[in-house]
Amino acid sequence: MADKKPIAIPYQTLVGLLGKQPTDPAVAKVIAKAGKVSVNKDFIVAKDAGFDFSVGQPENAKRNDPRVLQTLFLFDEGVDKHRGYRDLPAGFRWGTRAELLAGVPAPRQSWKLGKGKVPVHSSDVLHDTWTIDGLDVCVSYRGGTAIRHYNISLPDEATGGRDFSTHPLHFATRPVDAPPGAELVGMALLVAWAADRFGLPAKHAGSPLGKRAISPRTFLVQACGSRLSSLDLAPELGDFVHEYLHHVVDDDGARAAADKQIARLLGLADPERRSYNDDYLATFAGVLDSPFHVPDSWAAVDRIAPVIDARLADFQATGFASAPDVALYEKAAVLRDKVAIEPERAGVAAPKADDALADDLVALIGKSLKDPEVKAVLARAGLPVGKRIDQQANPALGVAYMGAKLEIAGKPQLGVDAVWFYAAKQRSYIRGIGATVEFAGFPGKLPRGLVLGEPRAAVANKLGKPSSTYEATDSWRSKGIQLSCGFAGGKLVELRIGRKD
Repeated sequence: MADKKPIAIPYQTLVGLLGKQPTDPAVAKVIAKAGKVSVNKDFIVAKDAGFDFSVGQPENAKRNDPRVLQTLFLFDEGVDKHRGYRDLPAGFRWGTRAELLAGVPAPRQSWKLGKGKVPVHSSDVLHDTWTIDGLDVCVSYRGGTAIRHYNISLPDEATGGRDFSTHPLHFATRPVDAPPGAELVGMALLVAWAADRFGLPAKHAGSPLGKRAISPRTFLVQACGSRLSSLDLAPELGDFVHEYLHHVVDDDGARAAADKQIARLLGLADPERRSYNDDYLATFAGVLDSPFHVPDSWAAVDRIAPVIDARLADFQATGFASAPDVALYEKAAVLRDKVAIEPERAGVAAPKADDALADDLVALIGKSLKDPEVKAVLARAGLPVGKRIDQQANPALGVAYMGAKLEIAGKPQLGVDAVWFYAAKQRSYIRGIGATVEFAGFPGKLPRGLVLGEPRAAVANKLGKPSSTYEATDSWRSKGIQLSCGFAGGKLVELRIGRKD
């Protein structure tokens, strides 16, 4: 490459293209001067001129927003077969990290793999970041010493902000009485806490949220478009919320003992988890049947606020990199438990079952939960479509099903493994709901002419000799299907039909 004449395109010209679409005439003009250039959906690669651009949507863009030039990469001679780029920002240079730091102000952030933000004097730093003339200038290193390339990008605030949208109920199953918009309440409580503690940012100046005059979800939907970005929060909260949402973990175990105590105080199942979503689920787990019942209320904000306050104080003191004062969380647990809340539920119509429903539910066994016909039958039964391996139920109708990974059409898919029909007042723990529930009796016709409440002997007369029998259960197996009947007091109270074990 040494015998090739470098192509010099000024730094100010290149950074002026950030945020522009690839089809912009200014972009085309630079590409025409940059020698041999490769252009695809994700990158503009100009090796002869020593630079590349990444192309994509801003972090908080909407689905149909155009793709733009996001990041400018400047390379040293020979790196990834690029010519060396020489018109660097004033004071910056190629060479080693030590040489660079000796000639420029301290970076605003140093980052180490596995540790996150670290002090500037740390060894083996992956990259340092400065803010220069309103741009984020990030220098990446090889082996923590030699400068590999520069990444220059517009700050988050200039491209719609960092995406802080979060969905605590993503893996939870929606119960039939979940109110509309329940999945947005977790995000709404976070932005309401921020407004209550730090005020509203310029974007939302004058909003009634700051006076608690509207509900958190109303603000999230009407003012934020059901999404959350760093522009929706006070600027000083940006780094904390980013770390809190993304579950930053200290790999050295410095927090292990404290995190075990914190998990016990907050009700977390896993001491290594300390993200907002985990705290949200734990905060309401002991007082509500389902996280979908968390009310869109300021009382809910007041219940979770002490927990977020403790996390913020922890972050400010430790950066989540060392053991915090556990007393922060002891206080948080006490304040949390002082706030009572009422579940928010949607009205549920009286249970109905047409004569074909039971047979249609049994016909779903072995089929994918993505199948529209499967979804339609589950909807008739008021059953949620599960998102993971779990048992789901509609207690008001006396039915349940198990979603499991099955081999369907030659590939593993989440499908229906078994269905249940219950007699009135039968109780069972349903993992998809996360609680023991009491069922209403299934009101429709059952397969094989069975009738809930009929004697055990009558069941045997209809089905023949069981393949296996236990104290309170008889089972029949045929053609890959197992039918199991549960009895109480000699009466049929539970019918399970599923794939044969």
